[in-house]
Amino acid sequence: MTRSPASVPTLPTAVLLEDTVQDVRRRADRIEARDPATGAAWERWEAEQGRKGPATFAAVLASFVALAVLDDPEDVDRAATLGAELGLERVAQLQHRAGRVLELDDDRPLTTTVVHRLLAAQDTADLGRALLFAGVDVETGTTHEVAAVRSALVAFARGGSVAAGRRALGRLAAEPWGPLAEELVEGADAADLEIVETLVGWSREWRTDQDRRLVGRQVQRLVALSGVTQRQFAARIGTSPSRLSSYVTGSVTPSATLLLRMQRSARAFRGELGPASTARA
Repeated sequence: MTRSPASVPTLPTAVLLEDTVQDVRRRADRIEARDPATGAAWERWEAEQGRKGPATFAAVLASFVALAVLDDPEDVDRAATLGAELGLERVAQLQHRAGRVLELDDDRPLTTTVVHRLLAAQDTADLGRALLFAGVDVETGTTHEVAAVRSALVAFARGGSVAAGRRALGRLAAEPWGPLAEELVEGADAADLEIVETLVGWSREWRTDQDRRLVGRQVQRLVALSGVTQRQFAARIGTSPSRLSSYVTGSVTPSATLLLRMQRSARAFRGELGPASTARA
């Protein structure tokens, strides 16, 4: 269980998920009246998947519908509770999936509404940011796009399309410490400077997290290639099993010298274990 905002009772996870769905179902008539297309899409998913699909996704989908269509403050509180209980990244990925289930418009109007609602509230700002970046695809670009990227970032920050904002962030996230980022900040008007600096900072943090996870997957691969247990591998590189586990999950990043030691140790273990280890790998 987790501590919930005042308007959402503290509940065991399974009960919280079911209560979330039931709470939105009780408001289905209002959803249908305000946005018939979204209401119909949600009801169709409920009829086809709701009873047999994962309870976690059903709850996040229902929460997403309420956030996108209704103006009830308790829905923001509910989203904060789901994020605290299930983890921000997990909820954001499920919200991103919910948008794909419900939205036919490539401009993502429902996701745009949800992201801005979440960003506007203190308790859900981090969740809104996670949802924003959940749909970012890193793309390379050229410096002549600076003005267009800056314009799209500022427009998003002022309530504009999340799809356009994600495309701009994808350009920025390709090299968030590079020339594009520098030119975005240097060329920004005084009125836009804080917005641009904030989004550049978010892109750098997001890219750092992505790189940390990539290193974690590399460490995991080296342990698997070694053919030994994590405990044996940890002893070989001079660290504890718990510390090695933190490298594998990406919560901690090993130094460059330690990563080289891991690569050498993985090769050494494979040589010691012989052809059988190579065959298993």
